[in-house]
Amino acid sequence: MNSYLRTKKIITVFLISYVIFSVYSFIRDKEFFPFFSWNLFVLVPHTVTQYNIRLTHHNETPINPPILYEYADTILTRPHSIIAYYLIQQIGKANAKNDSVECNKFRYVLEQNYLLPKMKYELVTMKYFPLERWKTGNYSISPIQQFSTIDKK
Repeated sequence: MNSYLRTKKIITVFLISYVIFSVYSFIRDKEFFPFFSWNLFVLVPHTVTQYNIRLTHHNETPINPPILYEYADTILTRPHSIIAYYLIQQIGKANAKNDSVECNKFRYVLEQNYLLPKMKYELVTMKYFPLERWKTGNYSISPIQQFSTIDKK
């Protein structure tokens, strides 16, 4: 019986607190996260913009159609590596800042560890709506710059 009364008091205090927070949030037009979190959906970005590389040639043979790094399972051994993704993002950021030293540093690491020799590729900006890409696979690409791999050492 004692635990029943304790549970009843906890539920009553919770419900009263919930009503007080809801009235307060309505008056102040501000939500309290643990109680009300509907406003968080507005904070989710509608479009995603990221850098990617599109493979265009291997051994002077065109790859037709050119293929994005993440879809190159048949050509590369580790196209889903998070480290390669990070390197591609850093190459894009350095390129956007016109920092060729930093860009070449990240390119060298990417090319030595994740790309094949004698490969041509281009840095691209990729934009998409996450849900639409998940459902349909649609995205848009804007080319930025073309590169060729440096001979592996």
